[in-house]
Amino acid sequence: MSDDADEPRRASDARFAGRRAELCGALRGLLGARRAPEPLADADQAASLAAEAGASHRAVRQHAWAVVRQTWPAEDRGGVAAVLQAMSVHLGPRTAWLILPGREPQAVPIDSEAVLDNPLGFAALADGELVVLDQSVPAGLWLLGPASGSSTGAHLWELDVWGAEPWLSAATRALREQGASGPSTD
Repeated sequence: MSDDADEPRRASDARFAGRRAELCGALRGLLGARRAPEPLADADQAASLAAEAGASHRAVRQHAWAVVRQTWPAEDRGGVAAVLQAMSVHLGPRTAWLILPGREPQAVPIDSEAVLDNPLGFAALADGELVVLDQSVPAGLWLLGPASGSSTGAHLWELDVWGAEPWLSAATRALREQGASGPSTD
């Protein structure tokens, strides 16, 4: 009888392992075999980090001072990439988690610079969604692309950078430098 009760967990673990193997290959493609980090092998730890990122993001959304928001039209991929690359310069190297949300979320320990230097490549790993959670301070970023279905229902790129410094300052400076209309606060 316990075999039947364990079957959903085994199926979930198998999906997690399969997705992890795909992610390992994709990370090698983005960063090269030598630089590609290993995703977490523990499904429960990855799910916990994904939940932490979601909870942290939801907790600060109600405080305008703790979130920098920006949107771009779907076709402005270059504008999105330029802002996140400029943000990387201002942020400097940060030990972070790359989170790939979903039914069996994945988490990868990574340097924020690697992700922000190629944000669209990393967003493509999760169908246009990019989540980065700082490992040292309660902060991170969430990028939703048109393919992921934006929260407003429009075909937009949506960026939320939330939490503690230096994330908020880095995002604000990058937006100003790139000539974005400035942080939106809807």
